[in-house]
Amino acid sequence: MYFDTLYSGYAPIMPGMYPPAYSANMLPAHSALVVAQAVPVPCDPCQVEYVPIAHVHVVRKGETVYSIAMMHGLDWRELAGYNRLGNPNLIYPGEHLEIPPSHY
Repeated sequence: MYFDTLYSGYAPIMPGMYPPAYSANMLPAHSALVVAQAVPVPCDPCQVEYVPIAHVHVVRKGETVYSIAMMHGLDWRELAGYNRLGNPNLIYPGEHLEIPPSHY
């Protein structure tokens, strides 16, 4: 999809976004775009949901849900529940367990 101006490109699909895009990119109003010109679209950080990146523990031989939970300062039931383990006694070397964000 190609447009000759920000207005012709954004106005039909994102009403209200072209004025902030012009000002954020320091472009004169209704200026022509160059082919393949990158034009970042500003967003309101208050409307962007923050999702923390999960920390992952790779299970090693001899480890248990209990020992892994203790390493990270949490209860084994919390770790098992967070990872939806049907049977917390069945974990295997190489398996990835996510550590809840509250315990990084």
